[in-house]
Amino acid sequence: MGSLVPTVVPNSRHFENLPEINGVTPAVIYSDIYDLRRKIVRLIEDEEYRKKVSKAAERYVEEIEVTKSQKYIKLFEELTRSC
Repeated sequence: MGSLVPTVVPNSRHFENLPEINGVTPAVIYSDIYDLRRKIVRLIEDEEYRKKVSKAAERYVEEIEVTKSQKYIKLFEELTRSC
C-alpha cells in the first residue's frame, strides 16, 4: 500500500480490519475468482475508483506511520526516564 499502487488482496482475516476511507478500503478486497476479475476490470476501467483507492491507501499509510512513530517516541522517552 505504501507504493500507492492499488493493491488487490483476498478477503482473509489479515485484511478484515482495513478501514473504509471515503467509501473505499485502502486495498481492493476480493472474495472469489469472479469478484477478483470484476474488481481488476473496475480498477483498469474506472479512473475515479482507482484514484479513490490510491488516496485511501495514502491516508491509511500516513496514519499508520504517525501511530508507529508515536509508539517509538513514547518507548524512547520511557527508556530515557528509567536510565
